[in-house]
Formats: sequence, C-alpha cells, structure tokens
Amino acid sequence: MQYIGRTNNFDKRKSAHSRTPGKENLRLQPEFETQDYETVRGLEQYLYDVHSPILNEIRPISLRNGNIERYLEAACKFIGELG
Repeated sequence: MQYIGRTNNFDKRKSAHSRTPGKENLRLQPEFETQDYETVRGLEQYLYDVHSPILNEIRPISLRNGNIERYLEAACKFIGELG
C-alpha cells in the first residue's frame, strides 16, 4: 500500500485524489466498512502501522492523542469479529 486514508464518501475521495499530484494514479480499495468513529480511526492507524505507506505525510493518530488506545482497541475488536 502506498497510502492509507479514511472516508465516508468513497467516490468523493477518489475524485479528490485524482486531482492531487502524486496521488492521481492511486487505485483505491476499501479495506473495511464501519460507521463507528472510534473503530474507523483505529483501523486507519492499524493499516498505517502494518504497511508504512510512503505517501502518508503524517500518522493518522498523533501519539499525543489521549484516545489512541481506545481507537486501537476498537479496531482490534472489529478485526476479531471479522475472523
């Protein structure tokens, strides 16, 4: 993976990337679908940690964010429920 992101509007995100230098040729692929905010945040960070995408300029969740553990726990629970 070259880039990790989250969106609630896949077509809009795809269109925005098509106009962004360096991201215009990305092939977007949804990995997970959930509307739970904490889970979404945790899943984005999880994928970022696993794949170290070269096009992400910053971490999805700052290490100073007091909610990081809660977000990652929500992601782990979600992934566990998939298996």
